[in-house]
Amino acid sequence: MNLQDIDVSAVIAIVILVFVIIGFIKGLVRILLTLIALSISAYTAWLGFCYIQELGHDQSSISAIGAFIIWLTSFIVCLRALRFIIAPFNSSKAGKKIGYGRPAAILSFIAVLLTVWTGFIGVRYAGSIADLRHTKNILKGGATNSRDTSIRKLKTSLDSSIMGNLIYKVDPVNSDAKLTMAKIMLIYHDKPMRTKMLPAPIFDSILNDQRFLEVTYLDDIKDSALSGDFVALYHNEIIAKFVTDEQVKQELKTVKFPHEN
Repeated sequence: MNLQDIDVSAVIAIVILVFVIIGFIKGLVRILLTLIALSISAYTAWLGFCYIQELGHDQSSISAIGAFIIWLTSFIVCLRALRFIIAPFNSSKAGKKIGYGRPAAILSFIAVLLTVWTGFIGVRYAGSIADLRHTKNILKGGATNSRDTSIRKLKTSLDSSIMGNLIYKVDPVNSDAKLTMAKIMLIYHDKPMRTKMLPAPIFDSILNDQRFLEVTYLDDIKDSALSGDFVALYHNEIIAKFVTDEQVKQELKTVKFPHEN
């Protein structure tokens, strides 16, 4: 654990505390509206980041600046729109009864925790798909775009934090074992990289496992690997079942990929 890891968890903890205090003072409804607006604007900014890169600004700060402007604009617009829509409830007696004080602080705490948990899962998922795309780019001899590089770094930073280690244990979507196996499938079905993989002792136990040989040549897995359908490959049910074996899990933890050395 290093200072950077502690900083990530500390910042998130401070944000949660601030939201709880705001919930106590300003009310639960305002907290919920803010969380919804933050979620919508974050997703909009992520899409904006991608589109700006496609316009030819991949290796510059223009994408990041543009994404921030999109986030800020969409956050303000969403928040005002949501407050306008819910204004009658917010000013009603029912709204006032459940909206402030200790109950609101407790419910705000739960709401923020759920939002943080969902956000971590989303970042880990986006980072995993970006990692697969990065692997495919390496296989093709291309460069990884800055958006994928950024989300991969963010995923690593969050995963290595104190809070990230806790959330990792209750993540129903993502799995390091699934990601590693999906990357192995990508490399195995690329002939030049496979020639580097086969002599590596670290892959012996996996590549010589009869179950692996049966799985890797299944049509849907092979097609996903060759076509670069990362989502289908990452969520393939057969791969997910294969990596639940404890021996396989332990073997995958020791894997070091040639393109990452």
